[in-house]
Amino acid sequence: METTPGPLDAQEDHIGPQGHWGWIFLLAMFAVPTLVLVIGMYAANAPEPTTVAATPTSPRPTPAATTTSPSAPMVTVECDGHTARLPIGEKPDFSGIWNAESDYCDADRPAGVPLTDLEQKAFEKSGYDTSSSVQTLYAVCAQADPDGYYTSGAHRGSPEQAAEIRGALVLCPDHPFADELKATAEGGEEDAELEKGGRLFHSGTFLVGEEIQPGTYVVTGDIEDCYWERQDRNGGIIDNYFSASARRVEVTIQASDYAFSSDGCGEWRPA
Repeated sequence: METTPGPLDAQEDHIGPQGHWGWIFLLAMFAVPTLVLVIGMYAANAPEPTTVAATPTSPRPTPAATTTSPSAPMVTVECDGHTARLPIGEKPDFSGIWNAESDYCDADRPAGVPLTDLEQKAFEKSGYDTSSSVQTLYAVCAQADPDGYYTSGAHRGSPEQAAEIRGALVLCPDHPFADELKATAEGGEEDAELEKGGRLFHSGTFLVGEEIQPGTYVVTGDIEDCYWERQDRNGGIIDNYFSASARRVEVTIQASDYAFSSDGCGEWRPA
């Protein structure tokens, strides 16, 4: 038996899409205010944002430029295993090397380094031909043997040695044997004057009055096989002498002699 749907059943059957939208509308009516309320409460209780002030940054200081100066050139002095390095451009200090008391030293100065004012003065005194030889003056200054040839004061240097000593004393005026060095130099300078004046001579034959001067002369030391003769204008012998061994030989050359000749005697100097 079929039943005819009543009004209520017909209503339920025809809710359709329009009925669902109604429910959605009702839900929205309640949900939206609730959501707004929750958001408002959260916003009210949220901490205020903190503002961090920017710290001004000062520029980093630029590091000062550092310049490394090259090391000063040195003169290397060696004496019997003792070594000293002396800066060029300063007054040389030989005090350390003097303790070695050496009679012979060697020095090496770098090539190409210009002479200082002090070295230039020493070079001019030395009589050297080339400026590079100034290193020898450092070696002379370093010598400090009490019995040394230059430093004992018992020898007369040659004219060349006298000039060398004078040049060295410009570099080291406070040398511990400065007085002895000066005496050696002075002897050489005196000999240079004697030789120039014809009053200092060695082996050979010399014209009297022109190449050598008349006077009394001596040679001293360990003399062996010494022979001398005074000659007239014709080469004849006026007087002569021979000694196989002697410590001192003397001769007087007359103004009337034409020439004087000697061999093996050594250095003749005024008596």
